[in-house]
Amino acid sequence: MLPGQPENPSLLVCDTSSLIQLIIAERTALLHTLRNDYRIQAVVVEAVEAELRRNIERRFTDKANILKKALNSKSIVVLDEAVLEANGFR
Repeated sequence: MLPGQPENPSLLVCDTSSLIQLIIAERTALLHTLRNDYRIQAVVVEAVEAELRRNIERRFTDKANILKKALNSKSIVVLDEAVLEANGFR
């Protein structure tokens, strides 16, 4: 890293609305790219994960597998103490 160059954040806190848009547009690969190419991990709090699951299962049932894949592949992770520690936060 060159002096004065901005660093990428290690975590990207996401809300339900933005993730629903990515899921229904089938663009969750963008989150995978952020994680693998730029080392930026998309995270949600537990309440957002629950709301996301509930919305997708009720309103967009045909997209439920996309959400499941994003969670299983760690393109989206639930923010907890282990995630914070792994990213240098104490």
